Amino acid sequence: MFDKVSKFNLVNKLIAKESGFEFEREIYSFDTLSKQNRYIVYLDKYNYNLYVIKFYLKNHQLSEDKFNLLTSLNEVQNILATCLEIIILKKKQNPYASFAFLASRSENELDKETPKRFKVYSRLIKNMISPVDFEHFDNSPIGIYLLKNKLSDFDEVANTYLQMLIDVYTL
Repeated sequence: MFDKVSKFNLVNKLIAKESGFEFEREIYSFDTLSKQNRYIVYLDKYNYNLYVIKFYLKNHQLSEDKFNLLTSLNEVQNILATCLEIIILKKKQNPYASFAFLASRSENELDKETPKRFKVYSRLIKNMISPVDFEHFDNSPIGIYLLKNKLSDFDEVANTYLQMLIDVYTL
């Protein structure tokens, strides 16, 4: 669908737990188009058909801060396009699925109102995902970008999603 998409593979499915919440995790991997780097993508399924997508450079897998590290490799369009293809696949499997991206702050951004990643993610996602199937919500101070499926009950689910994300993730 996008011209910057890498071929990805599902490598594992498991039950995980963070901050007292249990969820299903699918783990994907892909090589960037340059074939120089490999990324790992977590697609975590929570209640209410909410999937949270996170990724990191495989070289950072042993770091506790793997989701917060910046790479300076200029591969964000390829990474997000591939993540969005994973979203499209998951929506075909679950037509009620909604999705969230978390834009972690790097260490030098702790005092900034909006993470740099959030600005980049939100711009690219708005251009790549049409509002036909999803409503777009962003909460820049905490770095959450939510794609709420229009088949979900808007009033109840959007606030539930945001509160759940705030409870689960320390951003």
